[in-house]
Amino acid sequence: MFIQLIGFLKSVMIFAFISLIAYVFGAINEKKAGGSILPSFFIHAFTNTAAGLCLAMSLL
Repeated sequence: MFIQLIGFLKSVMIFAFISLIAYVFGAINEKKAGGSILPSFFIHAFTNTAAGLCLAMSLL
């Protein structure tokens, strides 16, 4: 259903970007934090907050 809305190429690009982010978060969890999910949690919270503030201030 998602592919029908935005097209195949954009769907593949979104999937690839999300996969890259997941890989980076997994690498941070395993290699830098000893298996803890806290660094990924804080990075995710920060990016959500930053995106929300940008939208609230009409910067995007």
